[in-house]
Amino acid sequence: MKNLMLCLVVLMIVLAACDNRSTDAPEMNILATPTVLYNENSSLNYSNIEIDLDGDKSSTIDRRINIEYDTTLGTFNPDISYSGSAYFIRTDSLGIARGTFSVKDSASGDVPVTFTMETYQSVHETIHFMVMDIPEIEITASQDSILADGTTLTDIYVQLTSETENIGEQWIDFESNLTLIDASVQTDSLGQATTQVQAPANPGSYYITAEIRDLNRQATIHLWYN
Repeated sequence: MKNLMLCLVVLMIVLAACDNRSTDAPEMNILATPTVLYNENSSLNYSNIEIDLDGDKSSTIDRRINIEYDTTLGTFNPDISYSGSAYFIRTDSLGIARGTFSVKDSASGDVPVTFTMETYQSVHETIHFMVMDIPEIEITASQDSILADGTTLTDIYVQLTSETENIGEQWIDFESNLTLIDASVQTDSLGQATTQVQAPANPGSYYITAEIRDLNRQATIHLWYN
């Protein structure tokens, strides 16, 4: 009798173990693109997010994922084909959920967003977004009244300023109706960059425009050649 009872206990333990294996918590993988956002530009202030649950179908399909973040700094929006709100989203038949996170103008610095499975609280992932200002750009010249001799070179200076540390290593693209010595230059750690333009052969007013690549911010200067 004792042996029978022992066998039953062992069998129950084995069955329980099998049951636990069948309901193991899935793994959560999140891809956010990009993670560097800008708070002043509607085309650069959001990230596309894909959540992928990896595990048994019973633990990954139609599962609610809760989303936590500071609502004064941003908002989450599920893609139109997914059930959810600003605070949760449900996975599809493949265990995938997609949405976007957008930052507000008041956001700056590190903005964390945490995704947690409602059924398995231990399954969670936090994405950190770095939110920056778009730098201001100023363009100046070493001289503004120049001889139109077709040879003289004039230095053109660019200075970026920002409340966030994103003025270094920015590419500046120049456009001008003068000959540019360097059409694209990169700022140094102080947000400064320099190029040169060659004087034309004909007198008149000429322009140079400097634009921060991909950030849609620019400035223009006009030079007079005698």
